[in-house]
Amino acid sequence: MPSNVTCYICKKSKPLDQYAKRQVQRFQDTIHNPYAPTGRTKKDPKVTCRDCTPQQTTELRCCVCEKVKGLSHFAKNQRRSRTEARCIVC
Repeated sequence: MPSNVTCYICKKSKPLDQYAKRQVQRFQDTIHNPYAPTGRTKKDPKVTCRDCTPQQTTELRCCVCEKVKGLSHFAKNQRRSRTEARCIVC
């Protein structure tokens, strides 16, 4: 296992502690799979570092009043479509 891994998004070589456990596991699975026939493992693992991995959404912009508000100001059904979300007041 190499000490540095290249991020698929930013293309920077970073140490393994800059990646989530799941990303490191995905990297290990793509470079070595004992159950796959010879030559069947992927040559280019697509793993992303913690800086490039998308985070959970905490705010939305209302499409009516154009204000950015926290998720508690939106109904759960409105949170599904980010571009068409309407706050409870609107």
